[in-house]
Amino acid sequence: MRVAAAVVLMLLATAPSAEGATSAPVPDFTFDSSARWSASLLTLTGDAFLIDVTIGGRGPYPFALDTGGEDAMDPDLARELGLTPTGVGEVQGAGPVTVTAGRVTLPSVEIGHLTLHDRVFRVLTLGVPAENYVPPYRGLIGHALFDSLVVHIDQDGGSVVLSDPEGWSYRGDGKALNFDFHGHLPVVSGSIDGIPGRFTLDTGQVNSLTLFQPFLVAHRLEDFWPPRFTAKVGWGIGGDIEADVARGTLLRLGDVQIDRPVLYLSHQKTGAFADPEIAGNIGEGVFMRFNVTFNYLQRRAWFERTRNYGREDDVHLMTLRRSFGGFTVLSVLPGGAAALAGLRPGDVLEAIDGHDATRVEDNDLQRIFRRGAGTRVALQVRTGGHLRNLEMELRPSL
Repeated sequence: MRVAAAVVLMLLATAPSAEGATSAPVPDFTFDSSARWSASLLTLTGDAFLIDVTIGGRGPYPFALDTGGEDAMDPDLARELGLTPTGVGEVQGAGPVTVTAGRVTLPSVEIGHLTLHDRVFRVLTLGVPAENYVPPYRGLIGHALFDSLVVHIDQDGGSVVLSDPEGWSYRGDGKALNFDFHGHLPVVSGSIDGIPGRFTLDTGQVNSLTLFQPFLVAHRLEDFWPPRFTAKVGWGIGGDIEADVARGTLLRLGDVQIDRPVLYLSHQKTGAFADPEIAGNIGEGVFMRFNVTFNYLQRRAWFERTRNYGREDDVHLMTLRRSFGGFTVLSVLPGGAAALAGLRPGDVLEAIDGHDATRVEDNDLQRIFRRGAGTRVALQVRTGGHLRNLEMELRPSL
């Protein structure tokens, strides 16, 4: 069973709008070779798919791929680039409150051999930053990229391949899913434990399957999946995401099957995670099992099993944000290994398994906490002005 820590990223950049595909103009793009495709290194954090982006030749900067979000950057990056946002207003995110955002227009954005022209980005705080927090990403590359190009996320190969859809055809052995759009997000029909519903495919979401409160109430499912605990299971634009956490048996999306997904039974009554037209939102805990190709023009996605297909997803032991001294603990799983070790919100992990935490990369962090049940992890923790040495014993949590 997977037992993992998480550097939690934002969820949705905007709330879903009316049913139907996006009507926004498709941005222009060019390739600097005749191949009509571009590959970018993929960084897997366990919570998002990160690629390197350069802006007007400056960078590279890590950006998260988000199938339904708008292109966005954090205010510090906008200032670093000398950009002044215009059209400042309020936007709704995954959390319950609205946030302030402006817009900037970028003449060119480069991803490998691909250049995107005249790109509009929102400028807003991507989550709720802690003191001295330095995010592992600087922004989002959202639905506009998926609208105009074929996007292949190859976890086994460690790359994202962007192709011109003209003349493109799928040549893999994955299972195809047809989808429509709900706002800017692709939405597919399926079922969870035999209960039918419509599910959005959201590469910008941390969790496996978040079921929305209106769906749970409409089908009288509040007690169908007995929760093991209640926790803040993520944070995003608009605030924290609180849910009961349980284990499902079978998620079916057409011919795609996901066994024993972790279910997050959302408490949200406002915001994107309270949409009455959608059963739930599918995120990283499901995508970790597949290499996925999206073709928005054909309204199809192909799912190919990865080497991780047989590995179950699990809940996060704790939520962490990278900070000046290492990693700041935002929350711990009640009764989980982190809580039993004595970690509390506000603690700062300064050393992990004997390594300076400021030098521990996201991939290494995931590897350390994904080891088997019974593995002991040595931690040096600063609580207030005092250092403590703790030992965490990893164990199944759900």
